[in-house]
Amino acid sequence: MRLGQFGNKPTPVSLPVPDKFDIGDNFDMWEARVRPYLELCEPGHRRYTLLSLLGQEAFTLVHEEIPEGGVSEETFSVLRKILTPQKTMSELRDEFRYRTQKPGEGVRQYSVELKKIARQALVGYDPSVREMLILHRFIDGVSSAAIREMFSLDPPGNLPEAVERAAKREATMGAQISPKSPQGMPNVSGRPGDQPRRGPYGRDRGRRFQPERWVRANERKDTSMARKEYNGAISKSFHVSAVPVVSTVFGNFSPTVDGFINGVKGTFLIDTGSSCTLVREASTITLGERVPQRLWAANNQEIQTLGVAKPIFRIGHQEVAHQAIVVKELLWDAIIGVDFLTLHQCLINLAAGILHIAGE
Repeated sequence: MRLGQFGNKPTPVSLPVPDKFDIGDNFDMWEARVRPYLELCEPGHRRYTLLSLLGQEAFTLVHEEIPEGGVSEETFSVLRKILTPQKTMSELRDEFRYRTQKPGEGVRQYSVELKKIARQALVGYDPSVREMLILHRFIDGVSSAAIREMFSLDPPGNLPEAVERAAKREATMGAQISPKSPQGMPNVSGRPGDQPRRGPYGRDRGRRFQPERWVRANERKDTSMARKEYNGAISKSFHVSAVPVVSTVFGNFSPTVDGFINGVKGTFLIDTGSSCTLVREASTITLGERVPQRLWAANNQEIQTLGVAKPIFRIGHQEVAHQAIVVKELLWDAIIGVDFLTLHQCLINLAAGILHIAGE
């Protein structure tokens, strides 16, 4: 054989053998390592190789569920279903709602993880609505105060823009990640409460929601203090419009809009993490049949429900009737949940500070 012929012979590619999967391991990470490894195996050997990459307990659970023959997408779906704990839709939505950037996790990886959770938690949503919810969660959950402040002053129009801008800012800061968040009760945006930041003259520049102070204010029925603790020391309106959206300076992005319920003016919190719409008890709200409901706020307080109603909401120039749960006490006249936003094809334009209802 001539040297030239020998030199053109393909060089075999090899990968390190992935670790075995044990119950409780990260299935996504394991799958990402196993897939390319199996591609290098002969098709007839892939089932055996896959089984050899399972720990004893995992092997016992699944070996009879993997049919003879090649390994397919269905194979990994079966493995995932058996080897990972099955969560209820409520648990999946809570996981999405409270997912924040973890210590040591870059903003790009954080956005990837959010999308993974959203694929399970936001099943059936219109793609544009799903991206809007991921965008809001990304903005709320990023750990850098500098990035949150950047977004509050100049809100991103879409998720790719938000990730790109956050990554650039993260790089300029030397990829410094905030210290690990203290464990405990989450706030409505899933971040721990911060202490006020001091301005040049010793004034508070603003602070994010501190749940323990909010709870105490609620118990005292001190509405103004509760609103202050929720909204922070400073709030700002974005661009002037018929339906202005208000958000905290430090990017809490749970905006409020002014509107009407059954003809009475009110303020509504737009909560993209809430699966249902709530209205506060009022003489203008007609209760329908009482349906037993158990609801909890983000601070783990149970919400006292009175029944259901179908009031008429007017936001901007558009009126819609929507079924809502009536509750005894609420800081706002209503909390607009994902059910309302989806059913009425609403779009929250953070850049313009406007809530759009289909037909406007």
